[in-house]
Amino acid sequence: MDSFLFYKQFKLFYFQSISFLKSESKKKSTESVSAD
Repeated sequence: MDSFLFYKQFKLFYFQSISFLKSESKKKSTESVSAD
């Protein structure tokens, strides 16, 4: 049960990182477009 809880927390952190990276890449792409 303890490992399952750890897995849940890890998955949550994983998805947060993915969404964060996606938003960061979006920011970078918009920045490059405006700079162009």
